[in-house]
Amino acid sequence: MTDGRKNLIPMTALTETEQRALQKKGGKKSVESRRSRKEMRTFVEAMTSADASKLVPAKIVDFCASQNVLCTVENAMHAAMCIKAVAKGDPMAYNAALNRLLGTPAQKVTLDGNFTNIVDPAKLKKYRQELEKDEDIGTQ
Repeated sequence: MTDGRKNLIPMTALTETEQRALQKKGGKKSVESRRSRKEMRTFVEAMTSADASKLVPAKIVDFCASQNVLCTVENAMHAAMCIKAVAKGDPMAYNAALNRLLGTPAQKVTLDGNFTNIVDPAKLKKYRQELEKDEDIGTQ
């Protein structure tokens, strides 16, 4: 098996013109890659904000309506994840819902099924205070 690094030429061994040509080529690839990622991000945002009321079970549509939120694909995905976590006791769905809620990994599940809490208690306390503040604002 050959080592591919033997074929590499250090930038210092190239002329200035050759260095610029390689840098230009790398810059073009970088721009192409950024554009591709942006297109994918735009597509995913459009998909997740689309109306999903005809695609999901009536329970999820009714729940979204009761919470005065649109039944978008994103909201339906969150609802389905929470339902799976609660109804089926799925630890991975529970972790995904908790991670989405807190914005960071909340727990680690080991292969033997045990949970290890990795939530920062200060972050959880801050989140709960924000929830209470939101509830206070809603009652005024």
